[in-house]
Amino acid sequence: GHEPIRELKCCLGKRENKRIWTYYEDEELIKSLYEISLDPKWKSEGGFKNGYCSALENKLKARLPGCGLSAIPHIESRVRHFRTKYGAI
Repeated sequence: GHEPIRELKCCLGKRENKRIWTYYEDEELIKSLYEISLDPKWKSEGGFKNGYCSALENKLKARLPGCGLSAIPHIESRVRHFRTKYGAI
């Protein structure tokens, strides 16, 4: 009888940890992605080089002080969302 409860907690836990991004945060993320895309240090064929999420995190911390966004899981997850939705990143 305890299995469904454990599964429910697992599912609820995932939802509780999901971060809701504001329009302004999304806008700043897209601007930062664009800036990084212009920098040969981060651009690679068909995408970005490893570590680009940390660079995005630093840009967002400067633009949105106290936002609490971290490269993993927040930024990485949101970039993946945009890549899936628009296929342009």
